[in-house]
Amino acid sequence: MRKLFFLGLLIVVSFSNYIHSQSYATINDSTFNTAYFVNDRLITSLFLIDSDSIKELRVVTDTLIVANNKTFRNCIFVSYSSALDIIPLKNVKKEIQKDYCNFSHIYMINNEFVQKSAPDFLIDKNYVWRTELLPLASSNKKHPSDKILIIRIFTKSVKKEMENRFHIR
Repeated sequence: MRKLFFLGLLIVVSFSNYIHSQSYATINDSTFNTAYFVNDRLITSLFLIDSDSIKELRVVTDTLIVANNKTFRNCIFVSYSSALDIIPLKNVKKEIQKDYCNFSHIYMINNEFVQKSAPDFLIDKNYVWRTELLPLASSNKKHPSDKILIIRIFTKSVKKEMENRFHIR
């Protein structure tokens, strides 16, 4: 009996979430999910900052906010303790990447591939600890001349993790 009750409750909650998520669909097709304001600067693309440097976080939901001629459903305000220097991924180690301009670029952050919107992805320049460039030759028999550059970006959180794990000082 308990299993049926919880199953029914799960179905009701799932249906309720579905109805709620559809309620904004009719407003307009250019309504985006969330706008982020970091130190009063609007950021509309994916970004990465040091979570340890966040002083305050405030979330405003179910309110339509218009910024830069775009409408957002939700807004997250972040107060960051240090100066913010947000740059696109393509600008990390830009001076070295010039040697690899004929390569296809793939980005990794802390051993995770950036799979969506890599050209638009932003990162706090002060949060970058180390960068590695890994040029690869293609193993594709149809296109043997294809060249790939993996740009591995390690953040300061990885540095802290390594220091704690290996007691590096």
